[in-house]
Amino acid sequence: MYRGAGRGGKLAIGLALSVAALTAARWGVDIFHGHEELFVLSVIAMLLAGSSLIADAIGVAAAVVELVLGVGAGVLGLESNEALEVLALVGSVFIMYVAGLEIDPRLLRRYLVPSMGSGLVGLLVPTAVVYVLLRFMGYGPEASLLVGIALSATSVAIVFAIVKKWGMTRSVLGQIIISASMIIDIGGVLGFVLVTAGLDLLIVLYMIGLVAAVYLFARFLRYAAGGENEVELRLIIAFLLAVSLVGEKIGVHAILFAFLLGIATRDVILHDKALEEKVAGLTFGLLAPIFFISAGLHSAPKNITGLLSDALLLFAVSYVVQVVVVHYALRFLTGRRIRARLSHVFGAKLTVSTIIAYTGSTLGILDERLAGVIIVAAILSTITSAIATGTRVRAELEDVY
Repeated sequence: MYRGAGRGGKLAIGLALSVAALTAARWGVDIFHGHEELFVLSVIAMLLAGSSLIADAIGVAAAVVELVLGVGAGVLGLESNEALEVLALVGSVFIMYVAGLEIDPRLLRRYLVPSMGSGLVGLLVPTAVVYVLLRFMGYGPEASLLVGIALSATSVAIVFAIVKKWGMTRSVLGQIIISASMIIDIGGVLGFVLVTAGLDLLIVLYMIGLVAAVYLFARFLRYAAGGENEVELRLIIAFLLAVSLVGEKIGVHAILFAFLLGIATRDVILHDKALEEKVAGLTFGLLAPIFFISAGLHSAPKNITGLLSDALLLFAVSYVVQVVVVHYALRFLTGRRIRARLSHVFGAKLTVSTIIAYTGSTLGILDERLAGVIIVAAILSTITSAIATGTRVRAELEDVY
């Protein structure tokens, strides 16, 4: 029905659905007392439909609209519940699994040395600067470090899409840029896990065991691939849920191992186009949007003015520092004009940043204000990167899949 509608029609329908959902979020809780879980999921489903149409009509990332609508629903009084939290957790794990599919180990090994410098400084220097700034503002060390990591992370998918648009995917420079973004993503995920879980003996043994399990599962998946009953997709879902369960019990978020599993099973998934589309459809059609809405709910601010001022400050500092240090790190690889444009691709960030904001708040490390600051700063950074690189702001991973 809507497929043939123009942008104006899609925008009108999307806004109507979103307004109806937000109105229900404000006034429907008392009406559906006793059925709160189904009521909340119904409101979320309507917001997802509205956000998809709005994003398509105005040409921005669907995740951005989902985050904004989630914040709006939270401000109007909609509260999360256990069912939504479970779906959001599963969504974050699947997002990181698909992000892992973007990591090409062969490419990373080939350009590890030349890409290591720009990747490490692009992660560590902005993290350190944001950490020092937040400590000066009175925040604790764990929270400050998590915010620094979140605002230094990038998106391999967006970097790949930009480099591909510029026709540089086959060039040495383009592949070094992609490899550097992989290093930033891997380092950011590892940093997040170390900050939130620590390094006691139980955690170390768990991580070693899970890495071994990821390796064995990837080999088994290759052995089981090729059936007619979608066994690969079912095995992936079963393994990711099992990892999430054990991680929740131990106290280590499953995103690291979902990320590693994506890397380990990359060849199997990308070899089967139908399976690749099913994984992407499950992730971006349902689980990722639910995660972003839930992240918005967790970040609904009590003081919008203060949140925006802090978000603008941290966005400006982290973005400028990252662009400058990457620009300097690339000085031996290309000329100044090309470096000035390439360095902005690392400013594109949304997925890992939002996952850190959401998970940090659910673990109690980040308060509601800091979680909101991360999300707003990440949105601003992604939009600024798109403008600076001359690309249209779209859903991070959908362009690749």
